[in-house]
Amino acid sequence: MSRYGRSGLGMMALAAGLGLSMLAGCQTDPGIKAGWVAGEETSQVIASEKDLRGKLRTGKYIVKPSTADKPMEVTVPVRLVEGKKAIAIQYRYQFFLSDGTPVKHDSAWRTAELEPDVQEFLRGSATDYFASDWNLEIRSDRSQ
Repeated sequence: MSRYGRSGLGMMALAAGLGLSMLAGCQTDPGIKAGWVAGEETSQVIASEKDLRGKLRTGKYIVKPSTADKPMEVTVPVRLVEGKKAIAIQYRYQFFLSDGTPVKHDSAWRTAELEPDVQEFLRGSATDYFASDWNLEIRSDRSQ
């Protein structure tokens, strides 16, 4: 028997099992997660154009859940990491009820200018106090 005893073997087996389950969750979903750096909720930020996916990185999301007197608020830090000149983007949040139904009256497309290696914060608020989930869609600016 090893110097760790039976409990040591059990702990090693548990650690190995957790490691494998983490690796299983790291699969890339083409069109959503590719090129993004964030927490486990990466699929909530969607770059709708392939060339944007490799240029942008996200930081840790800030989510303030809905309360009795305030709807859900979300802030996503975004940084342009590829290229030497600024790009214009459009973004919008979509919020969902607990059953997955989209909240009506979603936010309109907003415009932001991203400078290379400068962090910008993309903010959005739900229009319904019962919103419990969200996603953020980012695309190249089409307003011009």
